Amino acid sequence: MHQPDAAPGEYPAGTKTSLGKFIPSPANIDSSLGERPRVIGEVVRQNVEHAINPPVSPCWDKKVVVIGAGAYGTAIASRMADCGCDVLLHGRNEQITHEISLRHTNERYLPGKRLSPKIRADHNPRTACLDRGVIFVSVPTNYWPNILPNFIPHPESLVVILSKGVVVEGWDPKGAADSLRNGPPANSQILLPEQYLKKIPGWQDVANVCTLAGPGFANDIAAGGIINLDVAANSEVVRQRVIDLFLKSGYRDRQIFLNHVDDPFGVAVSAAMKNVVAILAGAVDELRKRYGEELYRPELTQLVKQWGMQERGVIAKHVFGGKYRSGCASSGWPDLNLSTHAEHGKEPSGRNYKLGRKLGANLSVEQIYGSSMEITEGAWSAWALKIATDDRPDCTGIYCPIINAVCDLLGGRRAEDVIDSLLDTEQTRRIATPQRWISGEGIVVN
Repeated sequence: MHQPDAAPGEYPAGTKTSLGKFIPSPANIDSSLGERPRVIGEVVRQNVEHAINPPVSPCWDKKVVVIGAGAYGTAIASRMADCGCDVLLHGRNEQITHEISLRHTNERYLPGKRLSPKIRADHNPRTACLDRGVIFVSVPTNYWPNILPNFIPHPESLVVILSKGVVVEGWDPKGAADSLRNGPPANSQILLPEQYLKKIPGWQDVANVCTLAGPGFANDIAAGGIINLDVAANSEVVRQRVIDLFLKSGYRDRQIFLNHVDDPFGVAVSAAMKNVVAILAGAVDELRKRYGEELYRPELTQLVKQWGMQERGVIAKHVFGGKYRSGCASSGWPDLNLSTHAEHGKEPSGRNYKLGRKLGANLSVEQIYGSSMEITEGAWSAWALKIATDDRPDCTGIYCPIINAVCDLLGGRRAEDVIDSLLDTEQTRRIATPQRWISGEGIVVN
């Protein structure tokens, strides 16, 4: 039986759900989830398949808030508004939200793009989630600890994570180049976005969480171009709810392809690792440009990408308890290739790839970021994943040459030395072949 829509300022009544629980210790993981060694933290849900029931209000999923008025968040908000959703876009910068509401543009992040006139933008976090059935989170993960606690979501809301990266508690390199050069403290706690949500007051009771990742630049989304996204959640009910949101909002005619994936942790690692690998691919391409193909052959870039995707599988399985083969979905190879692929003679436009080109030219982080220090996602993720796999008793033996190489570049080591070391070590020569990667064997060096 349908209940009437909630009045403005009120939440619609929903059925009682079995909520998620954050388990920081691998020893407490439910055995029904299968063998997942060396897990740092995990969201475990009881009775996953029938625990998530959407509220009965028929218009609940048409009321959307997008947290984060950057390029990607603005593009998602514009498309959802054009497709009939009631969209509120939240941004911290009052000037940007004022521009979006009045001029329907966001020249800082999407220059030259006309946005949907149906978007409403605001900068007040206390009321942003009020009466909103769907919450898109498009805030860079390094800002999550400072931003998300200010919002108050309804427990029955559907939270869709767009952020690509990992959360490092207690580390903020913004404004401090030496912090980015040396990385976070060795005892930092590393969490995937969904894991971290379960620790934030006000977000702990949100049971409907999904990760959305895959190839697609903000400009393509804003223009209605072809994109391919993984919809990742443990519950099929939640995945279908997200897919229905897009399809029922008119996206079927806008050439968007959505894939069911039952491995949210694997997809989250894919999204983070893709940015790390793109940095090293950019560095290799810069060395090839400087020294020629005799020393740095074109195949080397593809080899670096292959190794990076293998590392992704190992980290997903042995560190976060995900699945090894999730990198074969849209959030793995397709997303990485889009970020590093040159079209019509133009250089790839991905931010992480461009950072790699600058590091390949042996520029320091101070020279690259200057005083702004708006950290590129891959730089943040490289240090976080290194901490998650390096010199920890629960991750002993995992060898990650791609992550280590990117951290060496950020630390100021010459790009020539980094790549030469990567290619001239016994451990690197023992890296799994593509056949072993596809079969699910890991790169674990004892």
